Amino acid sequence: MNQTVNVTLEQAFEQACDWHEQGERDRAEALYRQILAVAPNHPQTLHNLAILLQGAKRIEEASGLLMQAIEAHPNYAEAYMVLGNILTDLERYAEAETLYRHALSLNPRLTSATVNLSAALRRAGRGKEAELAVNEALEHDPNNPLLHAQLGMALRVQGRVQEAESALRGALAMNPEDDEARHTLGMLLQARGAYEEAERCYRQVIAARPAMAESYNALGCLLRETGRQEAAVEALREALRINPELVAGYNNLANAYTDQGRVTEALATYREGLARKPDQAELHANLAFSMHYAPELGPKALFAELRDWCARFADPLTPAQNPCHNDPDPERILNVGYVSADLKQHPLGFFTLPILQNHDGNAVRVTVYSNLTQPDWLTERARAAVDAWVDCAAWSDNQLLERIRDDRIDVLVDLSGHTRGNRLRVFAQRAAPVQILGGGCFSSTGLQAMDAVVGDPHQFPAGCEDQFSERILRMPMDNVIYAPPDYMPAVAPPPCLQNGHIIFGCFNNPAKINERVFDLWARILQRLPGARLLLKAKPLGDAPNRARFVEAFAKRGVEPERLLLEGGAPHADFLASYNRMDIALDPFPYSGGLTTIEALWMGVPVVALDAGRLAGRHSVAHLHAAGLPELVAAGPEAYVETALALAAEPDELKRMREQMRPALLHGPLSDHAGYTVILEQMMRRLWRDWCAARRAQS
Repeated sequence: MNQTVNVTLEQAFEQACDWHEQGERDRAEALYRQILAVAPNHPQTLHNLAILLQGAKRIEEASGLLMQAIEAHPNYAEAYMVLGNILTDLERYAEAETLYRHALSLNPRLTSATVNLSAALRRAGRGKEAELAVNEALEHDPNNPLLHAQLGMALRVQGRVQEAESALRGALAMNPEDDEARHTLGMLLQARGAYEEAERCYRQVIAARPAMAESYNALGCLLRETGRQEAAVEALREALRINPELVAGYNNLANAYTDQGRVTEALATYREGLARKPDQAELHANLAFSMHYAPELGPKALFAELRDWCARFADPLTPAQNPCHNDPDPERILNVGYVSADLKQHPLGFFTLPILQNHDGNAVRVTVYSNLTQPDWLTERARAAVDAWVDCAAWSDNQLLERIRDDRIDVLVDLSGHTRGNRLRVFAQRAAPVQILGGGCFSSTGLQAMDAVVGDPHQFPAGCEDQFSERILRMPMDNVIYAPPDYMPAVAPPPCLQNGHIIFGCFNNPAKINERVFDLWARILQRLPGARLLLKAKPLGDAPNRARFVEAFAKRGVEPERLLLEGGAPHADFLASYNRMDIALDPFPYSGGLTTIEALWMGVPVVALDAGRLAGRHSVAHLHAAGLPELVAAGPEAYVETALALAAEPDELKRMREQMRPALLHGPLSDHAGYTVILEQMMRRLWRDWCAARRAQS
């Protein structure tokens, strides 16, 4: 009788497993429960039913079954492992680690426990320990493809990309069906710009596993990076259709909408993601950043959102007392640190390089903490200009915090604000005695622990202090300086002299071009019937984006043939395209920054509107620094009239074209040494204040 019952249970269990593997979850669950009705402590059934329930997000039921299995079978290693998986999903990594290690103590050859232990350590930011766990298992099982795949993933989070790629390719050579390894290889390839092979990886995974939302999400990011915006949106929507809980999908879809200038949809998507998971700092930061594109939002609303982010993610980390114990000598050489993800061919890279090259080695010692993953020629020049360079992109916030404190940095400068790759939560923990937000920022950080921001009289006019948590330190003219690249093209005469008509233009991000901008630009074109409008930006390389712009202008009576809509180009070619433009039209309320400076450097006058907020005053400051304050319009009517007045004076455009670059070369934007001296004086004053306060406390 007992033998008959056992055979029946075994057959039933095999049938339930078959249904489980085939995705017939309801039938599998029903049969698992029938087995447990006969044999309540059948370990494999408890184990498998727990896995099924975990997949259905029925966590409490799954945990209860596993605890039952452990109580009945204390040496059943698989039950400890699956319970560890549940805790990993809940981001309770330390508890999960304990369970995985116990499972391995019971069964050292349980490869899946090693794989999951490594994954938990990796997700907890402990990449080196994840690597060690896998390597220990590989000593006993050197040909296991799952272990090689996990090794690749552990190496990837440490930034050891070549080793990671080698391990992943090895895993796939042993097991071409490992979709997770292929997906991770795709991410590595994408990160180093090997887009075609990365795309093949994602599409292979999707073909094999159409329900793998993560690969649709990664594919969407790749399509966005390669200028296929509409296809990116479709892939990201599919990722969220498959898994509405994939919070990264909301972030990436909103970013894609922003690229297209669909800011209202972007903001709604960020908020939808936050409604599902309010603890996502990056998602909330991107919401706060993208709100600056919305013309209907004023400075108070924008600052309130930044403060909300800080209240959730930064303020709880800020110590009540400054924990730094640096030597409080007010006149010694200062250890200055810069934290940035953008010391490359990027606006902050162009603004910061001349500072790094002009610091006084007798006054400061400079360390850069670089959070970027794809260095370029500008990165190498920046590296050569400083005393120490630390690549920290693969580090956790705590690792970076400890390193900055170990380096005894006196003044720490943030160059990212709330943009991608920032380390604001390191600043929130007071990594250095004095902390400054550098020039080129688009807003306050909102941090209580950020002491000051480098400003100027134009972007930071008197009375704006309530929009900043930081103390405003004003440069005399502009809060940035600029050094053009070696490949900066020569200036050509204004094209209107040969064309016989004016070409207005804008090379800014389409996210800055909203309905109000369309309205004013259309009015200018209607008032000057022969004029054309040249718009150039990476997202405009995608036909659906161009169609949206054509439609927006058609609604305002501007014919498609008057529009020149172009995608991006290599930077040298991009700059040369200014020679095809007579007058640049600045967007609002988020104005051009580096784009404005580059236009001026190419001799193109820029008509700007003071939009009454920091992000809307970049061009105001740059035009004052260029000696062209008359190009700043106080309101919409003045903006239109200023553009038309310039268009009516081709000889004046020719004169400006000839004189602008020489004037800039002798103006504030090119006074690299003078700017850096003032910056060092600002740092020294803040340092002296800290030293005085420190001495007073002691």
